[in-house]
Amino acid sequence: MRRSSDGFRATPPVAPLDIFVESLWVCRNEPQPRQLERVLPFGAPQLVVNLAEAQTRTYRETREGLVRVTAPGSILSGIASRAQIIDTDEKSYVAGVAFRPGGTVPFVRQPADELTNIDVPLDAIWGSASTRRLRERLLGDRSMKRQSWPRSLPTDLVAEVFS
Repeated sequence: MRRSSDGFRATPPVAPLDIFVESLWVCRNEPQPRQLERVLPFGAPQLVVNLAEAQTRTYRETREGLVRVTAPGSILSGIASRAQIIDTDEKSYVAGVAFRPGGTVPFVRQPADELTNIDVPLDAIWGSASTRRLRERLLGDRSMKRQSWPRSLPTDLVAEVFS
């Protein structure tokens, strides 16, 4: 288990998901004044579920300045080759799955190169019912309050997505 001072806690998944998933993580912080910050690129896709609100926000630099990009609260963030800009509200209560390189193959039909540097709404990949159940299950589970994923959830979710 990896824990940091900024409310981030990561745990390794159980077998057989450990073949595809690097870690299951939760980030929970007290509310703070909204500020922008850069998130360094990660070498593999991540599934991100915003548990504080039903949307995610990133900011894109343009010639005219920063432009806010709003997406649903559950996304698959593809392999990133550049930093993303987020606001601090995005770190108030969020959970995710950090995949290993190539780890999305059993879960996502799109090739990884089509997901590079983009965020895809999870309901476009798994359907709205599965995405909603994932978020509801995370919100309703007591282990999330301790900042850890429910042990059976990843396996249960995989079975649901592929049933």
